[in-house]
Amino acid sequence: MLSGDLQMQTRRLDWLFTVPEGELRNGTLDLAIGYFPDARYLSSSFVVETLSEESNVVIARRGHPMWKRKLTLERFTRLDHAAVIYRNQPWGLIDNELAARGLRRRLRLALPHCLSVLHAVASSDLVACIQESVLKSFGAGLDLLSVAEPLRLPPFALRMVWHRQRNDDPSQLWLRELIVAELGSRAR
Repeated sequence: MLSGDLQMQTRRLDWLFTVPEGELRNGTLDLAIGYFPDARYLSSSFVVETLSEESNVVIARRGHPMWKRKLTLERFTRLDHAAVIYRNQPWGLIDNELAARGLRRRLRLALPHCLSVLHAVASSDLVACIQESVLKSFGAGLDLLSVAEPLRLPPFALRMVWHRQRNDDPSQLWLRELIVAELGSRAR
């Protein structure tokens, strides 16, 4: 049983897709959960546990002109896009991947949350690249269709990261085990 003094606070990270190394190192944060593509390259003072992996898909409303032909990377970049863009960043993960290939997409709508993007795409000629589980969990009734994204991105890995100095802390162990158990029960 944990102490009655235990407190928990959650907060959204300042930079999406970036492990908050300094805050984990100095104890401001006990652990971080997110889609951290570079977490596997952290120093050995951090512990990284992959909680789940999934693919991204491109979504569009039923009847969208996109469905008339195969979605190539070239066609993908010419479509009008909605995206989850976090904070004041003028770009997202997809934009970074495209830029690395010398390409740009036509980003027409940036929203701070994936559920907003689902609704925007369902009621317009916008498309979006989003995690498949978001569509499955929240897209019911929106008449959205999906196809594999043409970038061939690596799987979107949800990772939990903590500093090794808190690895054996009882409250930390309890919380990490609870998170893993909850995610496991949702997968069934």
